[in-house]
Amino acid sequence: YYNKENVCLFSARNFGISYASGIYILPLDSDDKIECTYLQKAIKAFKEDNELKLVYCRVSYFGAKEIEWVLDPYSFNELLINNMIFCSAVFKKEDFIKIKGYSENLKFGLEDWDLWIRLLNPNGKVFKIPEILFFYRKHYGTSMSDKFNNLENHNYTMNIIFDNNREIYNGYFENPIKTAWKCVRYQKKIAKIEKSKFYNFELKVKEILRMVKSKLNKY
Repeated sequence: YYNKENVCLFSARNFGISYASGIYILPLDSDDKIECTYLQKAIKAFKEDNELKLVYCRVSYFGAKEIEWVLDPYSFNELLINNMIFCSAVFKKEDFIKIKGYSENLKFGLEDWDLWIRLLNPNGKVFKIPEILFFYRKHYGTSMSDKFNNLENHNYTMNIIFDNNREIYNGYFENPIKTAWKCVRYQKKIAKIEKSKFYNFELKVKEILRMVKSKLNKY
């Protein structure tokens, strides 16, 4: 048993993993659940492919909401923009130590996203078990994710993730001024389309069809 002063989630995980004697690591929060075969199937995948860096599975909500949490397919390019791997994926301790564990400057969360970016940079192999083996609790009240309803907290966290992985992002994305310029051009094109007669005619047709469908459903 090891005791640590309560600081934050990622600090506790780094502390615990530093004492772990196993080859594989599965972070699991106290309010979430896993199927009893999750670890068995994850380790089997690692043993069948020595190049694997991370194994995860399909996931379902439970608690306030009970439905499958449908994640986007994995690609490293997409991972740089949006995290599609939940926090309780399985990885090797030796790979975790090489990248110095969870970043301790992410005080509002998303430390798992930052970890995956560094762990998988840029050619790390990932395997997704095609079964629901992880269950993520959806709370009725508040949770850690509620902190991101605050725009300031959200922007702070996005900036930290970018700064932690600046070299990786610079290798995948072009000059931000050029990107912003493209976005402005696209917005202008969209605005032009929305003002066109054809677009407005299409909207009116869709509205009429919705009304007809609604009437038919009543009968």
